[in-house]
Amino acid sequence: MTVLAAVTAGVLLGYLAGGRLGNLGSADLRDGWLLGAAAVINALDGYLPALDAWARAQGIPLLVVSYEVIGVWAARNIKAGPSQVRMPLAVGSAGAACNAAVIAANGRMPVILPPRWASGLYPGGAVLDAKHVVMTSHAVLPWLGDIFPLVGGAVMFSFGDVLLAIGFAELMAVLMIADPHRNQRMWARGVNLE
Repeated sequence: MTVLAAVTAGVLLGYLAGGRLGNLGSADLRDGWLLGAAAVINALDGYLPALDAWARAQGIPLLVVSYEVIGVWAARNIKAGPSQVRMPLAVGSAGAACNAAVIAANGRMPVILPPRWASGLYPGGAVLDAKHVVMTSHAVLPWLGDIFPLVGGAVMFSFGDVLLAIGFAELMAVLMIADPHRNQRMWARGVNLE
């Protein structure tokens, strides 16, 4: 949900800045399949109980694996990708790291429930779904959990989600604004881009 909202915001910002969606195809980013793998792992978390149980027995929740894969993709592109994507990728990676840390420490993402939901319906520590657990006073790294309400508390999000959203939105906008032929024109004029 965070990534979808961020991509949408990034596309809108890209258009507002005069960018074109067609420029995304000329982006010099590597290993896009890793993003696909992270999305599949994230989507399947909770739908494959045997795989989730195996991963938890290894001490690594599947959701943490999906964030680690995003981090690997970003690191490869920060190092070898175009310079204009380095900052958005670093910000998004920081968000993924925040979410991975709190999930790894607690087994699931701890969530502060709005008071109207928490009135006896969900005892502290109750598992809400495959990815979330009700936050208790024993939660590790609670400030990195889903503690910020959106839409009157119907949706909760974390600091890591904010960083992920900013990183992905900025990445989309930067890639849309980028001139895919700039490097060729500059090289033809003898300008060293390094």
